This record gives sequence, C-alpha cells and structure tokens, in this order.
Amino acid sequence: AAGHTDGSVALWDCADRTARWTVTRSAPAEARALAFSPDGARLAVGYSDSWLRIIDTASGEVLLQFRAAGSGVSHLQFT
Repeated sequence: AAGHTDGSVALWDCADRTARWTVTRSAPAEARALAFSPDGARLAVGYSDSWLRIIDTASGEVLLQFRAAGSGVSHLQFT
C-alpha cells in the first residue's frame, strides 16, 4: 500500500505491479500513516488533518472514517 501527499491511497499487486484499487479524498491532506490488520483484511490510513479511514483491502471500500484528537496522525498500529 502507498499513501500520497494528495490524500490518495493505493493498494498494489506486487506480482504484476499494478494498483488493485485507489481511494481518493475530496479534501487534500497527506496520507501519513498506514497499517494493515493482522489478517490483512483491513488497511488503516491516518491523515495530516487528523482523519482516519479503515479500508477493506479486497474491495477498496471505505468502511469507517472518523476524526482523531490532535494535530494529525503520524503512527498507526493494529493490536
């Protein structure tokens, strides 16, 4: 997975070097932190404007989004 300064996030297929999906945002904010769930089914993305998204890795569907306290997300970890 790769996060970009425009807020888009892409999940790449390493075998054929193509993007499986790309998720964009209407409000520009840097995608600063990415973390996969232990089973690989979800991708958490943290943004410079304190928003977080949980994305389904199979479909690229945004399952949940919310704003965290503070001045931006710089680290994420699933437990």
